[in-house]
Amino acid sequence: MGSAQDWSGFQDEYLKQLKKKSYAELSALPEKQKVSVPDCFGRGRFSLLKKRGERGGIRIEVEWKERFLLIFVSKYVLGFEILKDGTVIEDDGFEDAEQEIKETACWFGRTGLHEETERELPRYLRLEFGESVLDDDCLKASDLCYIGHAKILENEKEHFSSESIFVHCWKMPGSNSENSTYAYVETDESGNERGTGMGNYLPIALTK
Repeated sequence: MGSAQDWSGFQDEYLKQLKKKSYAELSALPEKQKVSVPDCFGRGRFSLLKKRGERGGIRIEVEWKERFLLIFVSKYVLGFEILKDGTVIEDDGFEDAEQEIKETACWFGRTGLHEETERELPRYLRLEFGESVLDDDCLKASDLCYIGHAKILENEKEHFSSESIFVHCWKMPGSNSENSTYAYVETDESGNERGTGMGNYLPIALTK
């Protein structure tokens, strides 16, 4: 199976070829199409996406998704925007957008965590999945279902950071009764964040 560097190199070269095309040629592309890749890349999915650009042009993205449990998630996304006059605008400003865009979710303000800690969780998850808040189909704060928080028992410490005392849990989209994935924010006794992550374990206290 190809490495992350292989995928990134393939994407870079593919984008270079796309940037040579005219605005009219890129406009004629479908909104989404599968891209054929060398067999060495294994089970990943590689797609070409066309979206409305932030500056009035067309945004073109090449996206690699790989399987995470039962779903495919974005791992690497690269792209650019082309204007009608043929000007190509390279990617920038995604980190600023993550900070500036204020998401809404029913669990904001109800977890007992600091507001910035709450808002940082979906940002962290998007970073892990290779997504941006500007993507139409990215993970959003409202996609997460807050379950609650619990004290970490001695026999549960292997699942969390050694410095953590409590853990807050959210169910991730795509979870079901047989295969669930959870997002975590771990804290110390005073409520200070000690770690953020995701996994398949749900603390015993939250299963009741």
